[in-house]
Amino acid sequence: MLQSRLREARIAKNMKPSDVAKAVGITERAYRYIEAGERVPSLETAIKLEQVLGIPPRELLVQSNSTSEQGSEQGEHTA
Repeated sequence: MLQSRLREARIAKNMKPSDVAKAVGITERAYRYIEAGERVPSLETAIKLEQVLGIPPRELLVQSNSTSEQGSEQGEHTA
């Protein structure tokens, strides 16, 4: 599952959620939502996450497609 990949990659790099968020240029809260699978990152954020954690943007965006559709039905916004 994508969420566990983000978490595993972050832990493997010895980073806290706040470290990743700062490196990517988003709030810690936004990163936590992405890691939990509650939000889909923007393309720009996905590219930055690849640079920081090594997970290709395609995996972040394609894998999260169903989450995005559910979120838009509920009036949620992406990070």
